Amino acid sequence: MLVCAASFAGIQFLLQKPHAPPVQVAPVKQSEKRAPVVAAPVITDAQPNAQFLSIPKIGVKSAPVVQLGLTKDGAMDAPKNNTDVGWYNGSGRPGSGKGSALIDGHAGIPGVPGVFVGLGRLAVDDLLTINEKGTVFTYTVKKIETLPAEQVDMRKMMRPIEPDKEGLNLITCSGDFTPSTQRYSDRVLVYAVRV
Repeated sequence: MLVCAASFAGIQFLLQKPHAPPVQVAPVKQSEKRAPVVAAPVITDAQPNAQFLSIPKIGVKSAPVVQLGLTKDGAMDAPKNNTDVGWYNGSGRPGSGKGSALIDGHAGIPGVPGVFVGLGRLAVDDLLTINEKGTVFTYTVKKIETLPAEQVDMRKMMRPIEPDKEGLNLITCSGDFTPSTQRYSDRVLVYAVRV
């Protein structure tokens, strides 16, 4: 099984909606060298507003957006194929006008590119769109960074980069690929705001 996108083993979200039930602290082993985190509750009334994501600069045209939650171990789930992107249903809703939506997608594995293979080529001011049943929401990229997987701050990924604007944050794998674990060493993070 390919484990890419934002399915970081042991990394869980720090998110609690005001109307959500209390969260529980997830146990973290010292040997994992990760800060303790809190898993987000699954918000059962959350439905994705988005249906398709397009990123013209890197050739992403109407990638289907699927709703995802958390895996059994509390990590963000990832799409089941290389062509879909996943909206984390514990994040803001695309097009809602508030908060930040978090979308992940696979970069692929060597020789088999995924939908987000070119994500690291984006630049500030590039445009992304979410199409929901004919209504198009446009976002502009404000920041791109690449970090080692264990240094990704998922709390930051859950917030808009500009607090007074609706955000759309994207994440995928990059760096060195280890065939035995089917994992990449780094993550590409893209922060965009609605225009």
